[in-house]
Amino acid sequence: MAPPTTPASQEQASRGSARPQVVAIGASAGWFEAFTELLHALPADTGLAFVLVVHLDPRHESRMSQVLQRMTAMPVQEVEQDMPVLPDHVYIIPANAQLALRNGALHLAARDLGKPNTHVIDRFFRSVAEDAGPRALGVVLSGALSDGTEGLRHIRAAGGFTFAQSLESAKYREMPWNAISSGSVDFVMPPQEIAAELARIARQGPPDDKGPPIEGEDLGELLKVLRNRTGMDFSQYKRTTVTRRIHRRIVATRRDSVREYTELVRTDPREARVLHEELLIHVTRFFREAEMYDALRERILPGLVAGRSPEQPIRAWVAGCASGEETYSVAVLLLEYLQGAGLNVPVQVFGTDLSEKAVRQAREGSYPETIADDVPPERLIRFFERIENGYRVSKTVRGVCVFAVHNVTNDPPFSNMDIVSCRNVLVYMEPELQRRVLATIHYALKPGGYLLLGSSESVGRSEDLFEAVDKDQRIYVKRNVPTYVLQQALPPRAAAMPRPVPARGLAPATEQDVFREADRMLLERSPHAAVVLNEHLEVLHFRGGTGRYLEHTPGPASLSIVKMARDGLGIELRKAVEEAQAQRAAVRREDLRLSDGHSVTLEAVPLDGAGTERYTLVVFQEEGRAPRGPREAGERRGWLPGWLHGPARSPDRDATRAAQQRELEETRTYLQRLIEDYEATTEELRSANEEAVSTNEELQSANEELETAKEELQSTNEELTTLNEELQQRNADVQRVNNDLLNLLHSVGIPIIMLGPDLRIRRFTPSAQQLLNLIPTDIGRPLTDLRQPFLPDLRGEVLGVLHRFAAKAMDVHDPRGHAYRLNITPYRTSDSRVDGVVLVFLPVGTPTGPSDGHK
Repeated sequence: MAPPTTPASQEQASRGSARPQVVAIGASAGWFEAFTELLHALPADTGLAFVLVVHLDPRHESRMSQVLQRMTAMPVQEVEQDMPVLPDHVYIIPANAQLALRNGALHLAARDLGKPNTHVIDRFFRSVAEDAGPRALGVVLSGALSDGTEGLRHIRAAGGFTFAQSLESAKYREMPWNAISSGSVDFVMPPQEIAAELARIARQGPPDDKGPPIEGEDLGELLKVLRNRTGMDFSQYKRTTVTRRIHRRIVATRRDSVREYTELVRTDPREARVLHEELLIHVTRFFREAEMYDALRERILPGLVAGRSPEQPIRAWVAGCASGEETYSVAVLLLEYLQGAGLNVPVQVFGTDLSEKAVRQAREGSYPETIADDVPPERLIRFFERIENGYRVSKTVRGVCVFAVHNVTNDPPFSNMDIVSCRNVLVYMEPELQRRVLATIHYALKPGGYLLLGSSESVGRSEDLFEAVDKDQRIYVKRNVPTYVLQQALPPRAAAMPRPVPARGLAPATEQDVFREADRMLLERSPHAAVVLNEHLEVLHFRGGTGRYLEHTPGPASLSIVKMARDGLGIELRKAVEEAQAQRAAVRREDLRLSDGHSVTLEAVPLDGAGTERYTLVVFQEEGRAPRGPREAGERRGWLPGWLHGPARSPDRDATRAAQQRELEETRTYLQRLIEDYEATTEELRSANEEAVSTNEELQSANEELETAKEELQSTNEELTTLNEELQQRNADVQRVNNDLLNLLHSVGIPIIMLGPDLRIRRFTPSAQQLLNLIPTDIGRPLTDLRQPFLPDLRGEVLGVLHRFAAKAMDVHDPRGHAYRLNITPYRTSDSRVDGVVLVFLPVGTPTGPSDGHK
């Protein structure tokens, strides 16, 4: 029989191809109580489609759809192959199956019984995120392990809302706790409140369907507030993407208008950070669009490595690396190709992203078990290490990858790159910003370097900078033309931005506040070149043209001011910064000579940061070109004629030489101290490292054995817990039916005896107990053991009914003359199998005296 149709499903059918929002629900141990609470609290007409994925025992058929149907007015169905998802329906995964959503329909695949029953939820959540996008909603309920956490991250990145059951309401807390601690959960609630929130979101509709329109003025004000809070300007990102993400946060924070939400971002730094992360879309996976990597290996790498010496490393830059999967994919491909070709060429792969959180995760290099869906088994074995609940990129691959927070639209680019991957980044930008980024990448590439873009991207109006090598896979090569637009590519300086007024009660001196204070000081000192340093002497921001004083050095990328300083500046610059921080006052160094003969004055000004953080503003001011030697000095001062080649003489010659000697001695002392400190630190680190390596080897061996045993036990425990819950539910049903039967037998007042196929007594009513003088211990005794006064051959009559499978009726009398109609009928099971007989004594008439007649 077809399931009932709700008003929402009728409306859905009338809309034709429109799809409902899909609520993907994942749970494990303790799921039955949590899900029934959720189901009880859900209205039957939300218009949402609910799909439940739990860890079921693959060896036992589940009847949960029949049990859950009694708890809701929505149709509850076990998923069948290619079943379309309809609104106001509940779908349950069958046992021994993997589930995926594709093109609005549910697809089943058999489970490998040899593998643990893990990450079934993650795989389904990911398919829902890819198919439903912002129409996806994810819910993680009670359960053990971490299944569902990675899937929620995909749903949130696709624009959907995510939920986790509150820990105090969960019978098993591990699954909700892992999801919450990952930062991928929008709402943490008990099941009843999750149901209410789902109904509220359903009424507001998905972000791509409806929601409050955002006027240009309101959007501009919100983005301005966000820029002042975070330093990131999203005004030139795709408006559709930005407004959809903003609408999502408006719904999540329960604000009624954009202006209300703007005020929240203005006053709440946490929400500003959340919106900032929300607009930085982190959707990635290993070897995404595998055909591109095949083309890179077959068409690009052979020419790239040909004739390359060990002193010429292959340098690649992955801009917008998110959590690092693409960076490691490029590194694995390069190492795999070079090892296969027997080439000893160094590899350097730089991964950059705007999100500090994403960069931290990328540096860690740990990923869930679901990456096995994207990484071939041979690469998993070769380039990854097995860890608890997932994999970690091997030390060899992590060693060639460097991750950093970097804004490709604003910060100075890397240089001398062989490959730059900017895949699925430009698609979120407006054309003008795309042009700027492509100009920056053109500058970063070596002549003949390659640019990799996503399948939905192209170089657009920058065809003068790049030439297509493989149009299908979006691989381009750099044209050897000047990058005229590079300087214009940089956005207006932060100094030109209006200085925001801090909200009351907020923590002062955030990093952005420090940068704005530096801009104010620069305006007071006139517009010189400058940099802002942290307490580790690393450059955080550049101001003005610093190229005359700073330059990147060959080798691994570094923002250390000491390494970047040109000859003649490094030592004095470091001393000035240390003095400024120690004295908490500005320190000035004048007449510092550069290698090109120019004289520079630098000033180090301490800046206060949040908490204990210390920052320093270093300002550079060029004083002009100093004379290169005594001859030139003499000619400029008129002491010697230009044709005279003798040594220049000066009254200050001895004093100058003494000053130079003192400076040389100070430099030697300073360098000696640095060398001693470095050697002592190196020795301590070497000793600690040897101990750590030895301990790690011992622990690793024991850990591998424990991991295998733990996975097997956890998987078995999950299945046993789920099976136990099903059995408990079935036992409750059986107990209820048994109680119903007992009450029925006690209420009819008719003598009834039930016999098994071996003619042993199975059950009797109280009336039969009185009629035949039975006692409770007679249950299980053969019929022939009873002394019954009705028929001399009752056993034969019963056997005849069993053999003929046909009922028989006869009149009998007890010794007191009471007449009864004896009905002997086969005992039939639900599958029509005869499993005994039922004897029913129906009283008829009044007593007539003893009689043994019957018919």
